[in-house]
Amino acid sequence: MSLRKVRSLPSLRVLAEVSNPLVRVPPPSFTYQTRQVHNTKKNEHSPMLSSDSHASFTRMSLKTLKNECRTRGLKVSGKKTELVERILLFEGSSSKKLHTSAIQRAKNDSSHIDSMKIPNVAKLEAEAESRKTDYIVKVPSIVNNAATEPKTKIEKDYEKKLQPADKKPLAENVGTVATPDADNVIQTPSVSDSIKVVNPEEELRSGSSEQGRSYSQQDEELTSRDKKFLLGFAGTVAAWWSLRFWKKEESKK
Repeated sequence: MSLRKVRSLPSLRVLAEVSNPLVRVPPPSFTYQTRQVHNTKKNEHSPMLSSDSHASFTRMSLKTLKNECRTRGLKVSGKKTELVERILLFEGSSSKKLHTSAIQRAKNDSSHIDSMKIPNVAKLEAEAESRKTDYIVKVPSIVNNAATEPKTKIEKDYEKKLQPADKKPLAENVGTVATPDADNVIQTPSVSDSIKVVNPEEELRSGSSEQGRSYSQQDEELTSRDKKFLLGFAGTVAAWWSLRFWKKEESKK
């Protein structure tokens, strides 16, 4: 390509845009790169120790400085420079105390404990006892009134069964049992009225006589049965023989 053709390229591009306005040649793309640097402003770590604190206190009047000393508990008398020095010294010492919890009276103490408070043991024990009494449930004693009247249906039925035999209610059949402690008495229902004391010899004799009676009754029952059986058997045999004999006589005739 010659130099003349190269020079004529811009003019040809313009003529093409004029002849065909709908067709536009896109502009050349340029890439931009930007770099931004962040700059953080420097701040003082403790504003009470800044260089402007001295200037701020020196600008104050004598009356305001006295008020500042009075609020900090410092001495009020003196010149302006003395008041400023007192305030600055106080601010410096207070800034150091922000990061420590040591007490002044424990300076020479090598222990790691700053202070210790002994609790009131008597007060704590009284509080514990009061808490215990709050949770105690007082149940009324029902030992003396337990056997007066039957409450449940089973007890009522049991009392009805015992009344015809004892002719006394269940509440009256109550005995006492002695304990090592004389103040305590255990009440128990007494069943001595329903117990019968039996002589063993008489019991054996009555048992043997009852057994003999039962055996004799069984013998009598067996003999009557045997008699009935024998009579029935004899009757059947006689009837059978009589029928046989009757048949033979008829055959002879």
